Amino acid sequence: MAQTTRRQRPEDSVQTVDKALSVLEFLSGQPQGRRGSEIARALGFHPATTHRLLSTLEARGYVRKDPVTKCYTLGLKCLELGGAVLAGIELPSIARPYLEALQAETGETVHLMINDRGQGIYLTKIESEHRVRMASQLGRRSYLHCTAVGKAMLAFMDEKEVDAIIEEHGLPRFTPNTITDKEILKKELLTIRARGYAVDNEEEERGIRCVGAPVFNHVGEPIAAVSVAGIVFRLDWAQVEAIAPKVMETAQEISKALGYGIDGAAHFDTY
Repeated sequence: MAQTTRRQRPEDSVQTVDKALSVLEFLSGQPQGRRGSEIARALGFHPATTHRLLSTLEARGYVRKDPVTKCYTLGLKCLELGGAVLAGIELPSIARPYLEALQAETGETVHLMINDRGQGIYLTKIESEHRVRMASQLGRRSYLHCTAVGKAMLAFMDEKEVDAIIEEHGLPRFTPNTITDKEILKKELLTIRARGYAVDNEEEERGIRCVGAPVFNHVGEPIAAVSVAGIVFRLDWAQVEAIAPKVMETAQEISKALGYGIDGAAHFDTY
């Protein structure tokens, strides 16, 4: 019987898949793209291995190489798969009419974020018509501790779940206003839970202020959140107070549409 070569061993195939996925995950955070050598350096891969991975991914449409800059970016195949995933998720289609109404009423950008393994993913964005607006991106992952949508979800989670998320993802600083102290964050979450909404006061991005409220599923779990985001000079503190009830009402309507009923009504007592 012929001996199995190293190239054919199952564990090597799994390792190759893992490396290919690492390349895709790295490029998802690099909208301007990166050269093969930069990808290899960032991931700690051998340049030849990286070249083979990129060639295969490019041939299958998962990455594309700019002929001028020689930089690699995610390909349309990733968008195709993402669209298939979103098509199977009920939440965006249920939430969209409520989000559109909120955007029309506030005039600012409206987001819907879900919690995915302790990080947030933007599922829906209803863009503001203002010329100066937030440059957010659908499908982008974000930390929960520095966004209004993220903090709105954290505030209604079990404390052990919050601790686990902090342990796994940390509390990195993005601006001078980012909360990076665990105890300070927990006090903030208590305040959010009491009043029913969260505020991102330039904590993820300078110049941007957001107001967010949680969305609950049929068993009362905070699976998502809604936010209104705008430039600080438009979304001043008077506007925050005026918009917050509208954001909470929208989150409540979406929650009810998801089957959140009497058993979980206590979450809305502070609304």
